[in-house]
Amino acid sequence: SASGSKTALLLHLLRSEGGGDGSCSNGSKARHVQGVVVANDADFGRCRKMRLRLAPMRSPGLLLTCHLAQAFPGESGSFDRVLCDVPCSGDGTMRKNPTVWDKWRPAQSRCMHALQLSILERGLALVRVGG
Repeated sequence: SASGSKTALLLHLLRSEGGGDGSCSNGSKARHVQGVVVANDADFGRCRKMRLRLAPMRSPGLLLTCHLAQAFPGESGSFDRVLCDVPCSGDGTMRKNPTVWDKWRPAQSRCMHALQLSILERGLALVRVGG
């Protein structure tokens, strides 16, 4: 998916969760972002693309960071929710694109599994109990 597409969806959900009609009447404050989305990518180029994609939203509830996800800074339990969009091995593409078979090697998937697991473990450490 495009850089920032999942982040844009999360920001939209944060805005719409509160309800209200967006006017100055009762309930309008509920439409403002009531949380913060921390969007992270280890690749600076993808972070730049994400920033450009999300800039039109002008959300005060967005923080973009560029860290290795498996070493993301923060104390245990410091996030209410954590969504880990881990890198994939690409082996699912084989049913749509048979030419991938020529390049695919089992070792790639095994290596990717270790990275996926380390990202998941860090995400679990960062999310609060019940989050």
